[in-house]
Amino acid sequence: MHLEKEHLELAIICYQIAIEYTSTDYERMKIYELLSWIYLSEMRSFAVDRYKQVEYIRMAIKYQKLQLENSLLYHFTEILRIPKLMQWIAKNYESIDEYDDALIIYDRTLKMFEDQLHPPFDTILNILKKILNIYKEQKHDLHSVLKYKIIQHKYIVRDAYETPFEEYNINYIVDQRFELRLRQETIFKSHIELAHRFLDVNDYYMGNEHLSEALELADKNNFGNPCPKEAEFLKE
Repeated sequence: MHLEKEHLELAIICYQIAIEYTSTDYERMKIYELLSWIYLSEMRSFAVDRYKQVEYIRMAIKYQKLQLENSLLYHFTEILRIPKLMQWIAKNYESIDEYDDALIIYDRTLKMFEDQLHPPFDTILNILKKILNIYKEQKHDLHSVLKYKIIQHKYIVRDAYETPFEEYNINYIVDQRFELRLRQETIFKSHIELAHRFLDVNDYYMGNEHLSEALELADKNNFGNPCPKEAEFLKE
């Protein structure tokens, strides 16, 4: 194991020297990719404690960010890789509890996907879920949770209404009426959650609005009374 680590350290030195002799940004980008992979996938396995592990992850992030800078120069050829790379950087920041940096990267990635001609709703919703989790569980920032929950709700509704049935979800759903009901239920649940986020910041008017829309959807789709507490709130 000691010999293997020495080989990896030698490989790192060789790649760092190679950077100085590369003639194109594209070649440098590929070397940065290899260096980040060595630190993240190989060197981290030799970490004897949390401190050393964090050090290796930070080195991986350093080279991932350099890779990102060079990838942006080749926007047309790297368009599919850039958002994925940004998500990896954010995930690595999360793994070492550097949540502010993770949020900056997630937010940039979100905007990049939102600007696409045909935004990938599933990917956008996944990023928003990670952002919301950080603000809720780590930052305890209720106003930011509300801000991103509003964005999430917008994409939940768009996903439900704009995604073709045959591409929407799991393959065994063949009855479009049943699938439409599932989509309506997803919107209903999002209204309920958004209502609670408004109530968290004492915005009772908007909380009431979303609870009313949720209950209207429940009544229209025969969901029964899945939110009796909310119904009682509306009666008050």
